[in-house]
Amino acid sequence: MRFTKNLTEEPSSLREILSIIKGKTINNAVDFGNEFQLNLSDDYMLRITGTEVNLFSTKNPPDKDDK
Repeated sequence: MRFTKNLTEEPSSLREILSIIKGKTINNAVDFGNEFQLNLSDDYMLRITGTEVNLFSTKNPPDKDDK
């Protein structure tokens, strides 16, 4: 299982991801069949696939022109 954070998929660990999401409320959940996406309180999104867990903040998404 691969654990990443941020849109850049910076390497992370399960421990770090759990420490960030602990106490957050699930505002919305989507099952796409091959992945789950959970919108959490404080503007976080948790994406879970069969091989990866990715957490990123949606507070300040990058502008479309940023690279």
